[in-house]
Amino acid sequence: MLMQFLREPGSSLAYFKRQTEGSDELTPLLRQIFSWSILVALCLLLLSCTNNVDSRAIPGSFEKGELTRAAATGDVPRVEALLKAGANINENVAATEQDSLTPLIAAIGKRQEAAALYLVRNGALLYPTYQGHRALELAYEVFGETSEVTRAIRKSQGGN
Repeated sequence: MLMQFLREPGSSLAYFKRQTEGSDELTPLLRQIFSWSILVALCLLLLSCTNNVDSRAIPGSFEKGELTRAAATGDVPRVEALLKAGANINENVAATEQDSLTPLIAAIGKRQEAAALYLVRNGALLYPTYQGHRALELAYEVFGETSEVTRAIRKSQGGN
C-alpha cells in the first residue's frame, strides 16, 4: 500500500523517478516546499538588512531627542536633515514637566551658536523656559548681548 502511494504522480518517489528519466518537473509537495523556502529566505534577508539600517536614511524615522542631541553637539547639517525629515523643532526632552529642554535651549546651553542661530531662524519657540530662564536670557548669558543669536531672538520677538 505504501509503495503504491509513493509511486503516485504527486509523490517524492515519482519526482525522483522523473529526474532520472530527464524530466525536471517538481511534484506539488516539493513546489510548495521550495516556494515557502524562498519566501522565508527573502523575509530573513529583509530582516537582516533592516537591523543595520541607519535611521537617518529614512525620512520620518528618528528617535525622540535626536534633534536635541544634534543641536547640543552643533551638528547643523544633521539638525537641518532631521527637520526636513519631520522632527519637531520644539521637542521637549526635559526630565520634569516644569522645565523645557528644547533643541534651542540645548544648543544655547552647550554654546553651539551656529545650531542655535539655525533653530531661531527656522521657527523654534522662544518662550519655553529651562530652570526659569527663557532662550533670550540664556543666549544673553552664554553668548553675550551682541551675539548673532541674541540679536536674532530679539528680532524674532519683535524687538531691535
